[in-house]
Amino acid sequence: MIKSILRMPKSLITAFFGHRSVLIKHRQIIAHSLTLESSLTSINQRGSLKLDTEDTEAPLFILSAGWRSGSTLLQRIVTSDDGHFMWGEPFGDTGLLESLAEPLRRINSKWPPQSNFISEEVHRHDRSSQWIANLYPTLDDLRASYRALFDRLFAEPARNQGATHWGFKEVRLDADHAFLLRWLYPHCKIIFLVRDPEDAFRSYAEYKRWYHVRPEKPVFTVRAFADHWARLAESFHLKANKLDALLIKYEDLISDEKTLDEIEHYLGRSINREALKKKVRSKSGSSGGYSVVTGEIWMLWRRARRVAKHYSYHRH
Repeated sequence: MIKSILRMPKSLITAFFGHRSVLIKHRQIIAHSLTLESSLTSINQRGSLKLDTEDTEAPLFILSAGWRSGSTLLQRIVTSDDGHFMWGEPFGDTGLLESLAEPLRRINSKWPPQSNFISEEVHRHDRSSQWIANLYPTLDDLRASYRALFDRLFAEPARNQGATHWGFKEVRLDADHAFLLRWLYPHCKIIFLVRDPEDAFRSYAEYKRWYHVRPEKPVFTVRAFADHWARLAESFHLKANKLDALLIKYEDLISDEKTLDEIEHYLGRSINREALKKKVRSKSGSSGGYSVVTGEIWMLWRRARRVAKHYSYHRH
């Protein structure tokens, strides 16, 4: 195959693959692709963002390492009165929040070029005589638009329910997405929650019908479940301190009063400990009636063992 390509006329190689100089530049762009954390840092550095000192909005975001890890229990625990409203996986399997993060990953210290952003010169002169083929709002405008979307989609409807505090819990977002939440709400609280992957999967196994993103990313297999758990759990382990997030284990949540004390101290308010005594089932219908089959637990640990060790989880 390669020998056949090398024997092709240069014009055909260019037609199939593009000009060499362009491909080299493309590889450089790929090599310099950044994490969302780095991209947001670049946006802040390139913009003239000055955080509103009167902005006291402090939502709570609970990010769990996948399904059946106790996120709904924790959601109920922190919702101690009508003043605290927590959304549950809002539009989760549409990929909405993850999709919003993706465009920001493409921004870095050099792209878009500074010449693309509207400037005072463009403001003050006849734009019909200027190059405006690539004319962008500022990066500060970009952040403000994201914040306005979150405020309108989550904060305002929560306040319409009489809430003074709001937030949401999710089972799909990793620590990189938490940097986006911190970027939008500098005073927000972030709790990362993990559970023993085997216990979580045994609880999940009876369903095996949920989606990471519907319908492109089903989580119908132990492999998909384990990879999802490992990706999230590892990101929490690596980034919790940098995000000033509280990282807790489900096992401690249900058995250790000190963990509840720690949550109260982190949030700066009391929580509803009575919620631990109540078991609330979904009203969306019965499970699929599935069970763990031969080989699934072996596959789970094969894919999750390395990350599980960070939390002292081992095969039962």
